[in-house]
Parts: sequence; C-alpha cells; structure tokens
Amino acid sequence: MRVTDAAGGVPLPIAGEEGLLLPMVALLPQICLLVLSAPPQDLGTVSGIAKDGGSDESSSVGSWATDLAGDLLADFLSALPWDWEGGLAIDGTLGWRDRGGRDHTHAHLRSAELILNGDIGEALETHISLHATRRHVVLDHLTLAYTKMPGDGSLHFGRMPLRFGSQMHQHVHELSTANRPRVLEEYLGTIVTATGVHYDSFLIEGQDQSLRLFAGAYGSMDSEMHGRRHAHSQGNQDLEAVALSARLVGSGLSVGDGDLQLGASWRSLPDYTLNVRGAGTATALSNSAIGLDAAYSPSAADWTLGLEYLEMSGDLAGQKNEDSGLLDLVSGNRSGWLLSYDRPLTEKTSLGLLLSEFEHLDAEADRETEVGAAWSWQAAQYLRVRLAASQQVSSAADDVTRVMVQLTGVIGHHDHDHGHAHRH
Repeated sequence: MRVTDAAGGVPLPIAGEEGLLLPMVALLPQICLLVLSAPPQDLGTVSGIAKDGGSDESSSVGSWATDLAGDLLADFLSALPWDWEGGLAIDGTLGWRDRGGRDHTHAHLRSAELILNGDIGEALETHISLHATRRHVVLDHLTLAYTKMPGDGSLHFGRMPLRFGSQMHQHVHELSTANRPRVLEEYLGTIVTATGVHYDSFLIEGQDQSLRLFAGAYGSMDSEMHGRRHAHSQGNQDLEAVALSARLVGSGLSVGDGDLQLGASWRSLPDYTLNVRGAGTATALSNSAIGLDAAYSPSAADWTLGLEYLEMSGDLAGQKNEDSGLLDLVSGNRSGWLLSYDRPLTEKTSLGLLLSEFEHLDAEADRETEVGAAWSWQAAQYLRVRLAASQQVSSAADDVTRVMVQLTGVIGHHDHDHGHAHRH
C-alpha cells in the first residue's frame, strides 16, 4: 500500500469536464422547452411507476411541437449508419432540506442523459450513454455486444454500469424513489462505471421460471461517491480499481399466492486506488462486497415488496485526519439492509416506500436509519411529476429531513439495455 499527500494533485474524474459541461449548460433552456413538448415515453423501469399518460388533451401547439421533436430525432437517427434509436432524459428537482435546525431551499437540474442504441448486424449491438450532472459529464456506457451466446446470452465489451443488486445498474431517475438509497450510496456509490467485459445468460429458461447469470471482469472501475452527508459518507472520494463481479438471479418462484425473485451479488476489488481530495492517495488496497436480495409480488394484487442485504469487508474507505491533514484508512467489516415497497395507486399514480439501516464506512461505524416515501404522477406520456420526502437519523450527526418535487421528462426511446432489457 502506498499513500501520497494531496500536494501531488488528485486526478479529476473526467478530464476536461468544464469544456464539455459549458456547451450543455448553454443548451439547457432549449432542452427544457423541448422536453415539455416531447413524444410519448415510458419513464419507469421499476414496478410501481405508472406508465400510461394521456395525450388526447394536448393543445394544437403542443401536438405540433411533439410531432416536430419526434420527426427531428427520427430524421437524425435514420441518417446514421445501421439501425439506431435513442432519446434524451432530463431530471430536475426543487427541494427543501433541514439539517439540525438549519434549513434551505434549492432547485437544480440534477441530470441530463443522452442515449443511443444501434443494431449493427444480426448478432451485434452497440449502446452509448452520455450522462451529465451538475458536477461531471460522463460517458458511462459505450459498449459493443455480441448477442448470439448460448442461453439467449450476450457478451458486452466496453464501458458500462456495474451490475450489483436489483438497482445499481439503473440511474436515479429510473427508480421508484427520488434518490438512491443511502446504504447503496455509502457502500457502492451513486453511480459505478466499469470498463471491461460483461457476460449474461440464462442458465435455466422456462415458461414461468428462470435462472440468469451476470458476470464481469473489468480493467478499471471508477465511482463518484457523492453521498449527501460528507462527514460520514464517501462524498469526497474517487475510486479507481480493477474489479470482478457476478450476479445470479432466480425468478418465477411460487410462494403462496405470489411470485418470488431471489438474487445474489458479489463484487471484488483486489487492487484499487482511493483518492480523498485534500488528504492524499492510497494504493494497493482491496475489499469485497456481497449482496442478497429478494422481491415478492402477490398474484392477486399489484405491489412489490423488496428486501436487500449488503456486507463489505477489507479496506473500506478513507477520511482526512483533521489534525494532521493526512489520509486515515478505514478497514474492517460493515453491513446494512434496505426494505422497499412499490404499489400503483391508479392508472397514472404510484407509491414508493423505503426503509434502510446501515453502518457507515468511517472508523466509528456510526449507524444511520433512512425512511423515505415518494408519490409519482404520470402527468403526460413524456412527463412524470414526483413528490418525495425522506429523513435520515444518525447516531453521531444531525438528523436530516428532505422534501422535494422531482420532474422527469424524456424525448425519444430511453432503453438502457437495448434489446436485452431485464428487471434484474
């Protein structure tokens, strides 16, 4: 292991990000106007998100703008070689937060995501995703996939989100809650992207039951772990690592009058580098994470109850020593869990509930409990409105309460997995 001080500089997560971000910021007003007049889209990939919005009540101006936006996008994609489809997703929030009696209100465009999927042959697909936040512009998906592997399998080469648990491969705006659960942010990061090779295949594929394997080996992995509590999260850390991962999912298991899905995930970092801004860099570190998850859906009702358990061991994290200014490493074992509940309320509304508890990756292993609720309304086929509230209760820090309004709009097709879309 080698630790260097911060004087040598910590590499930025994205080289030249200011040069990419400024043009996108300049285009945001036009993008927002275009989103408000976008063609029909499915905004949800998690059960409990209503997908049926109406367009019959659209004004003549809105219908004209919708047709124009759709035609322009179709014309652009048709001019490209091969067979392409794509879309743009915009996610913004207006929120209020209280931390220990100190509150403030803020509004920001949380993310903008451009997706392109292409069929370049009978057995070849490509997927491109450019994801911009208020901090970074990231090419988080650039893959070439061979889709004729045994068991309806596929082999992916390139840069892609890491598969772990039931939702880490999804972006935040695709979830049934307004934010990534805190336990996942703490242990895995808000978004984890890896460069290497990924394989997925059905080991068992029946009419009602299936067993699916995901496995990957990555020459590099990076994660911006910007948790919302910087003193007790990985909010100031960047991760660069070689990684191995695997996920096994069995679905269609009959339990009582419903169906049960079971999953197990594993991720190993045999040799990773940790950059803590302002403190230094540590190399030759290692850790591993395991996850177990289950989701139950009754046949007689339209809701899903999910449970997920995570455990990490090894070199877990690092934090700046306030006295010396140097990097202190944290090693050991930590664990946490989350419980989720998703339920459609009407044709256009749904409810998402979340409860989680976990040990922080700091030296004291402080515990935190998170409670969250989100009500979603499919205001139109291209626009989802969400009201969300959450509270974080910590054993060693001020409690945090949040209330927010989230707006998510999509132009075109927004399919991360292209022809191999799966919930797992």
